[in-house]
Amino acid sequence: MNLGDKLYLRILTLSLVVAVAGCKTEEVGFAPAVSNPFNPAPVSVDNGDDVTPIQPPLVEITQAPNNHMLGGQTSVSYRVVAGDFAIQQHQCRVDGTLVDCERSGTLALSGFALGPHVFSVDVVDVEGLSASQSADWFVSNNVSAKTDALTVNPSDNEADILFVIDNSGSMSEEQEEVALRISNFFEKVESLKWRVGIITTDPYELEPVSNELDPYADGVLVPFPNGQYYIDHTMPVESAKELFGQTIFRSESGNGHERGIRNTYRAIERSLSPGDSDANLQLANFFRPDASFAVVLISDEDETLLDGTGALLFEQDRSVGQNLVNYVARTWGADKQFQFNSVIVEPGDFACISEFEKYGVAYKDLSELTGGAVEDICAEDYSSALSNIGSGVANLQKVYPLQCKPFDQDNDGNPDLRVIAGAGQPVPAFVVKEDKVEFAEALQPGDYSFEYECLIPVPN
Repeated sequence: MNLGDKLYLRILTLSLVVAVAGCKTEEVGFAPAVSNPFNPAPVSVDNGDDVTPIQPPLVEITQAPNNHMLGGQTSVSYRVVAGDFAIQQHQCRVDGTLVDCERSGTLALSGFALGPHVFSVDVVDVEGLSASQSADWFVSNNVSAKTDALTVNPSDNEADILFVIDNSGSMSEEQEEVALRISNFFEKVESLKWRVGIITTDPYELEPVSNELDPYADGVLVPFPNGQYYIDHTMPVESAKELFGQTIFRSESGNGHERGIRNTYRAIERSLSPGDSDANLQLANFFRPDASFAVVLISDEDETLLDGTGALLFEQDRSVGQNLVNYVARTWGADKQFQFNSVIVEPGDFACISEFEKYGVAYKDLSELTGGAVEDICAEDYSSALSNIGSGVANLQKVYPLQCKPFDQDNDGNPDLRVIAGAGQPVPAFVVKEDKVEFAEALQPGDYSFEYECLIPVPN
């Protein structure tokens, strides 16, 4: 099939997919295309077209506008990244009205009425492939006082860490680099009661080309050489490193439809039905309800939404990052600490991407949504990347969610938050990052309360 034919088949579906993968402000759901999630199959047979994937253009909102009081102002920053073809047109809109804008930059936003507002960017390349991104904010004239109660228990240093490994044929060098440098990760989480499991990005139990059964697809934990399905803090670090290194090298070769978000979703989903299979029971044993949950995804692709013929794959809803965040909260409660970290081809990194790779847009968006790290898969040495991710996982014990981004009542440029400790516990220094508070060190066991104010949305 030549490039023109391929584009003809894919343009309409790619436009939809890019919009879904890039959206930060709306939860998008799709009805599953198959009724039995434990016997998944692609919508159509892979005909090999995914060997040389087409990279559409990208739009990123690099700084979303802030909610503000009537008479105030905010700004939005964005950038457009060309894919395989040159950008032909870009358009910016505020509340649906076209506004002048550069292809990438920052726009000041002021003078808006009470209620919700939206900024959007749309781009089209010379071959007709399109992308869009939007960000919402609202203007209010009132605030609501909030008080959050927090109890820190001695067992709050538990962390369940799930490595999601791209097991396609192009990933052997990356798997080797992670194996060599994993001690940098373990050093950073040594204060935690951690456990580490590994799943792959391969979604199909039945491989669609060879029809062979893949025992490590669909969110199943990969067994370690010692016969266990996770390693943990009770073993010597050198033993953990050796077992991890032996397991991260995958002998099977995935089918090229990498779906790390979807498989993380499925791992949780399967753990909730432990009686259905031994694989589900292993997942149920891995997850601890009160532990923080961190994902470390390593892939040179993006979340795959199309099969080899350009048709949408099944279970699109499980591939949406916001849906995964919501599912974690529904499963274990809104207080569950969840972080998604990515080692990917970063959008716009032209030196890293090749014809066999894609920008990890969906993975980057989910990492930013959950406060996770985004690291370069083309780095010569993964020491820094794994160290950064390990530090972020350890810092989950220092980060707590709030009901909103606290309002800056005194107009000093900083959100206002008061932390009150009971029984004389000290309150470490802290900073407010959007709707989370991050302490300089872990809180001592005891009771705490957070007092702040939220802007009240005004309906249309």
